[in-house]
Amino acid sequence: MSARNAVPALADAIGVEDRFNLAFSRLFTYLSPKETKALLSRATLIECEPGEFIVYEGASASALFVIVEGEAKVLKREYTQRHHEKMIELARLGLGSIIGEMSFLDGDVASASVMADRPTKLYRIDLKVIFDLIEHSPEFSTNFYRSLAGILSRRLRVANAVLTTSQEVRSVAAKDHHRIFVVDDDPEVLKFITLFLESAGHSVRSSTSPIEGLSLIKQFRPDMVLTDLMMSGMNGLDFCRELRRHAEYTAMKIVMMSVRPEAYWTGESLDAGADGFIMKPLNPETIVSQIERVMATNHTARAA
Repeated sequence: MSARNAVPALADAIGVEDRFNLAFSRLFTYLSPKETKALLSRATLIECEPGEFIVYEGASASALFVIVEGEAKVLKREYTQRHHEKMIELARLGLGSIIGEMSFLDGDVASASVMADRPTKLYRIDLKVIFDLIEHSPEFSTNFYRSLAGILSRRLRVANAVLTTSQEVRSVAAKDHHRIFVVDDDPEVLKFITLFLESAGHSVRSSTSPIEGLSLIKQFRPDMVLTDLMMSGMNGLDFCRELRRHAEYTAMKIVMMSVRPEAYWTGESLDAGADGFIMKPLNPETIVSQIERVMATNHTARAA
């Protein structure tokens, strides 16, 4: 079987229910398996085409949504001096992202719109379902709200990390701007890396799924790929090997990221075709210096 045929087969093996459970295990960390199953049994799988709105700014909340495939972007209306309206992109959401939790908590209308950026699958959970489960189970209520608090806490930590490193971004800004594709199945880590790299002047695209990343990389044609080592569906080593099977990606650089011991996994990553290795937790100086080092090696090789 060719590599091209093998990838879809692996993708098919990861069903939407598995993706839902994976997403919920990271989002609603305090829910029991039984409570997660109760939500899944009463959720509705929906599919959105690129450009289709999932949530409208100013609309009343009626459901929570969990992304299990694809990507969406958060948009905010902004008015010019002549009262012309334009949409500003605030963020991108991928696998495991939740939509509508703020409106659910404060009972207010949506503060921004969310639109599918490519074909996207989501589980829709009507608020009526959630309130019904809360009403009939004190344990579910406690676990559900504790999980929401955890989600908001993680988002605040990411925002704080971006703010506290904003000065570092300016001081270690990249000498050259590159097209960089980032793959990490942790949405919060992915968000932090993307925000930092964009602040440093790079053009960035990303995905929480290495399988999805294979097709997106073909479209984006990046200079470099940053990929996590341990991911669901396909680990970073196999992802790297799959990219290296294609002659068209020969000049593209690949850097592995991981919390695993650097001494051993650097060698494994290089054997799989990577050009560098970055230890987590990540910091701006490490990312920028590694990108510059790897890209400089690339330029030197071409010159030779």
